[in-house]
Order: sequence, then structure tokens, then C-alpha cells
Amino acid sequence: MNKDKLLFGYKVNFMEIKIMLNKTPLMLLAFFGLSFSAYANDIEDQKFYDRELLTETLIADDQQALAATQEANQTAIEADQAYFEAAEAATAATQADTDASTAKAAADADSTNTALAETASELQLIANETDADALQALADELKVLANETDATETTAALALIETELTNTATFVDGLTDEQVFALNRSLNNALSSGLLVDIDTEDLALIADANKLQINAFTQAFEQEARFLLKANKFTRKYDESGNEKFLQISERMSTKGENQKVKFLTKMDRFSESASALAGSTAKATAKESAKEAAKNMSKSVAKATAKKAAKAAAKETAKGIAKTEAKRSAKAAAKLLAKHG
Repeated sequence: MNKDKLLFGYKVNFMEIKIMLNKTPLMLLAFFGLSFSAYANDIEDQKFYDRELLTETLIADDQQALAATQEANQTAIEADQAYFEAAEAATAATQADTDASTAKAAADADSTNTALAETASELQLIANETDADALQALADELKVLANETDATETTAALALIETELTNTATFVDGLTDEQVFALNRSLNNALSSGLLVDIDTEDLALIADANKLQINAFTQAFEQEARFLLKANKFTRKYDESGNEKFLQISERMSTKGENQKVKFLTKMDRFSESASALAGSTAKATAKESAKEAAKNMSKSVAKATAKKAAKAAAKETAKGIAKTEAKRSAKAAAKLLAKHG
């Protein structure tokens, strides 16, 4: 079929024009010596210059630790408060028992004093409504929980993790564009698979002046460690569930292998150094380090245990609050009555 049409008196093939227009971007790419795939890859690579993306990748594990530690800190604060209130309630209940015993002894000694007998009866009712031993047991239980979730420790851990977040962002700001690109690209596989790599600012100091090859070796070191730790944690959970020592042994082997792989790749950094011995001792530093963030993360592992008790503790806390308030009123009332009737 003839696609030619008249335009200003000339025959024009609009189908050919449409094809030419569709091919124009590809023709331009060819003119500049580029392929479409290369053009697409260039656009994709632009994200590797993103400093915010790099910072988010490096602090992903810290953010996880921060959330866990915040929960632990809140639990610790509530546990301390619950213990304090339960202890007050136990003291008030014990005082109620003492007041009732004193009033009864006085009433028994003066059997003709009806007012004293009435007061003794009222105080005994108050004492009967509370169980001093049960309240003390509650206070003791909450004390154990408070000791397990030390608010001082969790508050300090929060400060350390928050400092780590700030220091990481500051470090990234000081990198060259080439270093940012190399780090983002090297960490892309871990990011895409959701793998959290444990790289803190003490580790990052090793690549302050690193080249592309050193950065690749550096990120591989921590990616390998993270992958083996995932396997180790999997077998640790199996051990916790079953108590089978075989799983614990496998977990330990995975952890050791992860550490060995980490050392292996960190050692490569020296070989890629542009100046001899520029990173001498880096492996020893990385292996020996005991960072504040790591300590905080280890502490946050106990959050699960504390969280499991949280519901029971919350109920105990509300009970303790109510009892403490009631006991304070009752004790004050009882003391006022005794004072008014017996001087």
C-alpha cells in the first residue's frame, strides 16, 4: 500500500519519517561511539556517586542496633521504676501489718476501750487486704529484671551508637568522589541482597587514603565476614532450639571461617597499596579491635530476653502503682486515727 501523501504539493512518506524519528536516539549514541547498553549503564553508575546512599549502607547495621538498644533502654527504665514502686508497696504493706499488730495489742490490753478495739479492727482489715510477702516477692522479681536491663548501660550504649552514626556521615563527607564511587559499587551486591555489613568508623579509617583496588579488598573482607556470620547465627539458633552441641560447633566453625576470610582480604590491601607499607599493621588492628559499637550490639542481643518479660512486668508495674498509692493513703489514714484516739 502506498503510504505517500501530499504535503505542500510534495509527496511525503510519513512511515519513513516515523521510523527515522524512532531511530534518532540510537543514531546519536552510535555517532558518539556509545551503545544503548553502555548509555544505560552510565545512568545506573551515577548512583554510585551518591554520598547519602553510601552513608545509609554503612550505617544500616548501626540503625538496627540503635532500634534494639532504644527498646532495651526503655525496658530498663520501666523496670527500674516498677521495682521502686513495688518496693514502696511492700514497705507500706509491712507497715500496715505492724500497725494492725500494735493496735490489737493495745486493744487486748484495754478491753474496755471500744474506740481502740474499733481502730484495731479497721487496721486489721487494711492489713488483710494486702499481702506484704507477695509484694516483697514482686519487688524482688522486678529487681532481678532491673539488674538484667541496666538503664545506665543501655543509655551509654545509645550514646555510643549515635556517635558512630555521626562519625560515619562525617567520614563519608571527607571522601573523594572516586572513593565514594568505589565504595558504593563494591557494596552494591551486599545492598541488593539485604546483607548488613559491620563496618564502623574505626574500620573506615583503614581506607582514608585508599585506592579503588584497596577499597574492593576492604569491602570484600567485611562482606565475606557478614555472609559467614549469617550462617553461624543460623546454626546458633538451631542450637538454642535443640540443645544439640553439633550445631554450636558448626556455628563456631562458620564464625572462624568468616574471620579468616576477613583477614585474607584485608591483607590484600597492602599488596594494592601505591606506597610500600602504607597500610602495614591494618590486619592486626582490624582483628584486635573491640569497638564501642560492637559492645553495644552484643548488649542489645539480650533485648529479646527482656522483651519476653515485658508484658508480665508491665502488668506488675500497674499493680505496683495501684498498691503503692493505696497503701500510702491507708497508712496515712491509720496513723491519723491512732494519733487522734491515743495521742
